[in-house]
Amino acid sequence: MNILIPHNWLLEYCPTHLTSEEITRRVSLCGVCVEKVEKISSQEVVKGKSEYVYDIEVTSNRPDMLSLIGIAREIGAILKEKLVLPEIPPIPTSVSSSKKLEIEILEPKLCPRYLGVLLEGVEVGPSPAGIASRLELAGLRPINNVVDITNYVMLEYGQPLHAFDADRLDMQNEIPEIIIRRAKRGEKITTLDDQTFELKEDMLVIADRKSPIALAGIKGGKKAEVTLQTKRIILECANFNPLSIRRTSRVLSLQTDASARFEKGLSPLDLETPFARALDLLQKFTQGKISSRSIDVYPKKFNPKKIEFNPTSIMRLLGEDIPQSRAITILESLGFLVKKEKSKMVISVPSWRYYDVEGEEDLVEDIARIYGYHKLQGKLLDTRIPEEIRTNEFLWEEKSKDILVGAGFNEVYTYSFISKELLAKCGYTAKDNLQIINPLSQEFEYLRQDLVPSLLDVAKENRQRSEEIKIFELARIYLGRDSVLPREERHLAGLWWRKRGQTTLFYQMKGVVENLLDGLGVHNFVWKKGEGQLVVNGGNATLNIVGKELGFLGIVKPTFTSNFKLKDTVVVFDLNFEELLKHFSAHKTYQPLPKYPAVSFDLSIVIPEETLWQEVESKIKNSGRKLVERVQFLEAYRGKQISQGKKGLFLRIVYRSSKRSLKEEEAKVVHQKIIHSLKTELGTIIREG
Repeated sequence: MNILIPHNWLLEYCPTHLTSEEITRRVSLCGVCVEKVEKISSQEVVKGKSEYVYDIEVTSNRPDMLSLIGIAREIGAILKEKLVLPEIPPIPTSVSSSKKLEIEILEPKLCPRYLGVLLEGVEVGPSPAGIASRLELAGLRPINNVVDITNYVMLEYGQPLHAFDADRLDMQNEIPEIIIRRAKRGEKITTLDDQTFELKEDMLVIADRKSPIALAGIKGGKKAEVTLQTKRIILECANFNPLSIRRTSRVLSLQTDASARFEKGLSPLDLETPFARALDLLQKFTQGKISSRSIDVYPKKFNPKKIEFNPTSIMRLLGEDIPQSRAITILESLGFLVKKEKSKMVISVPSWRYYDVEGEEDLVEDIARIYGYHKLQGKLLDTRIPEEIRTNEFLWEEKSKDILVGAGFNEVYTYSFISKELLAKCGYTAKDNLQIINPLSQEFEYLRQDLVPSLLDVAKENRQRSEEIKIFELARIYLGRDSVLPREERHLAGLWWRKRGQTTLFYQMKGVVENLLDGLGVHNFVWKKGEGQLVVNGGNATLNIVGKELGFLGIVKPTFTSNFKLKDTVVVFDLNFEELLKHFSAHKTYQPLPKYPAVSFDLSIVIPEETLWQEVESKIKNSGRKLVERVQFLEAYRGKQISQGKKGLFLRIVYRSSKRSLKEEEAKVVHQKIIHSLKTELGTIIREG
């Protein structure tokens, strides 16, 4: 996630005379990723100062840096500048008003802490220009002074806050009541942007006595929206379980600035600071007065985290002898409290790093980062490099890929998730696929059971860039459930498309698959006539080993290829790699080169459409006995000269004797015997000329 940081706002917390370019250069060397710096036009500049906005990428483990003060603290540590924090008056412990506010947490595991207070006499209107302009520079739209102040403090401290219109709540005895609970079955909420959601029972909501008024940690509800008519508000500053927020956000496809922070894990410690800051600003800019005591519901208090740290760990982990005094200064500048105890130190982790820092390795990382990775000296290994351990399965995967790449194919990687639309393009129904409970979008709604639709989609996207597409993918498919989780199988699938491609593409792909199997040591396979929803009848075959079907090869039906804007022939194969692994063999049989010359004859035949090439090949080899060295397929053809229901094959038979030079007359005798066998047993017609 990225955050936009206005330069002049940043300087209030980290005063420095360095230019924006120099700041960017210095901090980028120490782990803060400034992706770009944008200069703001003069019309948008306040008080005549040049303004710049830093676009900073923040890693998911550092939600504290999704704030101005968090970034300023990092930059101050890097530049050795002192962090200047806003002066905040303490939260009043008692008020003159006798008004009450009640807060109840029914799910303490999902909401560890909740602070709230009631303010009266609030005057809702536009925000001061300074606040509004800063929000706009940081990428937020100004709404009104109340909402803008909660957003302003969120940008300052990284802690989301929210304000409710107290008079729009359902109350008993005119006492506003906030209840943090799970949603009820069938309960609905309309959010501030007028979206209505049906809630599930595991979702956390903020509610009044009757119904939800906010999706906890995500977005406020329309029911308690602060408007120009609002006179009393309840200010909320709370902490929520990150997993609960993330789950609800994904299920509802509703991501906000608040949810982006909560789902990364914010600490319930020190909520008083941003809460007090918002109270102070609300009283200054909305004329609101605190009319109830501040309520802090904190069922199970969190204790600050402490870590034992041995300074020798710096050298052990970094190989760099950073002075201990410098290491302590770095940690203190980042907000850590350092207490020396004999040969070790006890480090108190600041609240904003509660979930991020687990042990001394994390402390060493922080020291190295601020010290400067660029200052660490490079050093060659003085130990033996450990050998890479590769499993047999991994080696066979690599071997398979190498063979296909050698045949001119390109490997592709596609998502395991597919859409209902993509399935329909291939004639499949979504009900056969496992559905994702919380998909990122409709394009990733189901787990795939077939790799071919994904390959067809890749071919569609690349068809205009090439005259020919040859691609393959080795990946997992997801079948029915095996106990709780889906049953996974590795499959190897390929696709071959060529503009103005002919039916010979099928036989060429068949050769590719057979070459692949030969390279993997699989020889005991047979092709059988197959049927499939995706491929044309008569243009497909199944791969069988020991009576078990382990894959198929076929021409995709034009009905489906047209859905992907592929007008010419598309041939695909799909192999069950998981099962094929059992038949792979690295054993090779070597034979000497032949001593005697070969004799070959070409043969053109017409056979029934349903007769497979494998039957023809087998019949020729059985009839020719030991003299037939190989049968080579040359071409298949159909056309006006071939009767309907028939197909033509052009092949070459190579004869050779391992004991002597074979005479042409001897080969002709065997050749004629083969022709007779083809005619009588397969109904073959021999084409002359």
